[in-house]
Amino acid sequence: MATFLLFGITGDLARNKIVPALFNLYARKEVNQNHFICIGVGRKKIQKEEFHNLISESIAAVSIANFKDRLDITSSDIETFRHNFVLSCMYIQGEFNDPRLYSEIKKDLEISMLSSKDNAIFCKLSLPPSLHSDIVGHLIDGKIMSIRSFNLLIEKPFGSDASSARKLFNKITEKLDPKHLILIDHYLGKEPVIDLENIRLSGYGESLLSSKNIKEVEVRLLEIKSIGTRGAFYDQVGALQDVGQNHLLQVLAVAVADYSDIRELDTAKSVFIGSLRFDSRQKAIFGQYKGYLKELHVNPESKTETFFSVGFKSNLKKWAKTKFRVTSGKCMQNALAEIIYTYTDGKKFSLRISEKGRSAYEYILLGALHHNVMLRADIQQIIASWKLTAEVKKHQNSKNVEFMVYEKNTNSILKLI
Repeated sequence: MATFLLFGITGDLARNKIVPALFNLYARKEVNQNHFICIGVGRKKIQKEEFHNLISESIAAVSIANFKDRLDITSSDIETFRHNFVLSCMYIQGEFNDPRLYSEIKKDLEISMLSSKDNAIFCKLSLPPSLHSDIVGHLIDGKIMSIRSFNLLIEKPFGSDASSARKLFNKITEKLDPKHLILIDHYLGKEPVIDLENIRLSGYGESLLSSKNIKEVEVRLLEIKSIGTRGAFYDQVGALQDVGQNHLLQVLAVAVADYSDIRELDTAKSVFIGSLRFDSRQKAIFGQYKGYLKELHVNPESKTETFFSVGFKSNLKKWAKTKFRVTSGKCMQNALAEIIYTYTDGKKFSLRISEKGRSAYEYILLGALHHNVMLRADIQQIIASWKLTAEVKKHQNSKNVEFMVYEKNTNSILKLI
């Protein structure tokens, strides 16, 4: 049996990503439909019927087209699953700093635990990072984390720097076995990233990825969208912390780190990310799209970057002659995520990172259910990433680093790399 406890259930992330992914697992019977409960937690005051309508709307777009690989699932089945899934969801309203909220949560969790000895709880925080530490404190004080088979899922960013990440990790693991803390980076759930990991673990393609043949490896994430309504958050962090510190460095580690066995994966990624240093010999560019300063909740004098391209070097002997780069930008001409390998003979190989089948969050939640290390980050990787990000930020204001305003819906800034 699985009980999912979703904080921030009425927010965009939960409604648009987490709930549909959870329903897809339910429809595929990758969670036991007869022993499944989803408890949503939020501050919004809504009645039971209104909450069930919200869940129905969240999964309305799911159709038989999502299950082309499952000939045993029919359109009629989907409608039945949809009805039963909604009835399996309940809502608890309260303020996140109110101890009474956690007493009510604990009571409902303990009731759910009575129905099966094999029940496991998966608590997912779909809330701003600034709330994580306080909520963790309430989960500890309310003895919720002490409930048998409790798992905590926290998405990026974990902490705001290396020190706060370590402090939050220590706070959680004083009460929770580290293997039950699942640090999420949904890019690890993208099918091409999973495929690349599996290929590397199988030993195939290592000649293609040999350090002797590779001149440079770059991970790019280009987005068409602006920051939208995220101004208050985004203007405090910028593109580097929003996607560079996590998504791009995780994907780069998957692409390059030295592993051939899944038991080596966490350590190998930690060692590789920890070996990276800002490379002043490579061109570094930071930019801001035209019109950013007029976005809602953005400081009109802000120097926050919406684009960056930064080069790294590794102090590992194996990669001493190879350049590494991470690049990302908003309001670009086209949406694209890819890993680009450039070889010593000038040839290039590009691996596109897209979602053509199941969503990344389906794989992430499935990975949490089975404690799959391929589908989560590790605290040492996160701390190493924060340290590297801090190093880059120190260089960001130097004379050798360009900052420019670029036109929206163009890739002109890429030509400067």
